[in-house]
Amino acid sequence: NRSLKSAVRTAAKKVRLAASPDEAAKMVPEAASIIDRAAKKRVIHWRTAARLKSRLAKRGRAPKA
Repeated sequence: NRSLKSAVRTAAKKVRLAASPDEAAKMVPEAASIIDRAAKKRVIHWRTAARLKSRLAKRGRAPKA
């Protein structure tokens, strides 16, 4: 459980610290997969998982010019 929870935090951090929105957009699907896995195993609550994925997806979207 600890390793999976740590993986969730690391994946979210990688998306947050991405150099550009394009890089973040590429990392979002991988992070979402890790978050889904943690929710499936009930390491994190499914609503927490949805909230995390939503916030990461928002960061991954390119800003409109």
